[in-house]
Amino acid sequence: MLPDILGFAIVDEVDSILIDESRNPMIISQPRADNNQLVVTVDAAVRRLWQLIMRSVDVAVAHNPNKPRAAIEAEVKARYLVLDTKQRSLSLSQEGMALLFQLLAEQPGVVFRRAAREGRPPTIMDLWEDDMPWGNMAITSLKAYQYFNCGVQYIVRDGQVVIVDESTGRVRPISRYSAGLHQAIEAKENVEVKPDSHATASITFQVFFRFYQKLAGMTGTAKSAAAEFYEIYGLRVVPIPTNKPPRRKDLPLRLYYTDKDKYAYIVSVVEACWEEGRPILIGTSNVNESETVLAVLQEWCRPGFRHLAARVQLLNAKPENVRLEAQVVAQAGLPSAVTIATNMAGRGTDIILGGNPEGLTQMGLLRLIYR
Repeated sequence: MLPDILGFAIVDEVDSILIDESRNPMIISQPRADNNQLVVTVDAAVRRLWQLIMRSVDVAVAHNPNKPRAAIEAEVKARYLVLDTKQRSLSLSQEGMALLFQLLAEQPGVVFRRAAREGRPPTIMDLWEDDMPWGNMAITSLKAYQYFNCGVQYIVRDGQVVIVDESTGRVRPISRYSAGLHQAIEAKENVEVKPDSHATASITFQVFFRFYQKLAGMTGTAKSAAAEFYEIYGLRVVPIPTNKPPRRKDLPLRLYYTDKDKYAYIVSVVEACWEEGRPILIGTSNVNESETVLAVLQEWCRPGFRHLAARVQLLNAKPENVRLEAQVVAQAGLPSAVTIATNMAGRGTDIILGGNPEGLTQMGLLRLIYR
């Protein structure tokens, strides 16, 4: 419940909060009935189904060594699953449904209540019974295997599944996926399955901050979003001049027909910086793209630069990197340093050309502690 009057708010990194994450809901939730054991039971059946699918993929790849694995994997999975990767949804084909029904029926503790009540053998249609929707729970579990990967969408830390924000690469330790998905991932990773929860109230950042009578904020990148600030919040952007004339050169945007062309250009720019001993900071829009850029740099660079490519720093949500985040950013100014990161907003660390001696010492000590 909001108080009667919200006086004023000053928001740090205001474009990130009020524009980029404006539609992210803040949710109040409470636990549902305890169905943890059912989730584990369903996961056991789905795990066997997934292992069968992936073994089929490996066999098909072995028989077609010249065909891309991704194409083979799509063909094999299409026998069992109907995938919509854009929406991260899936359903079962007839073959997949029959196989899932067989695997579930073999699991101890699985009872098709309607069939038992009617005194008949269970059928495939009993997967979708109202009393216990085994089929819906299995589809949620399959989503956890198909679309959610450890180290990308989430990490496992201290025996818990922690969500990774795909736009910033930061962990969200108090957030949980809804609709049983978080439980499915916990069962997949063999950690404690916690009770599911359902939302009792929610509000987006955009709606919440508009309740304030006075709203202000600061950021280094507000000018490009000036129109959105005025249209949505009625806020004007006031640039503050730098203490000294800026030496930065703002180059025009480059557009590419294909990702291959874009990555080839990135590699050429990085190699040019390596030749001159200049540091470079590469910002990406999401975690997957940062991983791709790192892989491309290490695979496509010329042999003479392989030793430098091996030292490229990647900021992602892995626990060892989260601890070193500020130190990694501080050393992004070292000669020939390449740092790849998602959304640099709010790192709170100055990048000094030539490197930060104090920060370098701290980073060395932390690596000794956490190695």
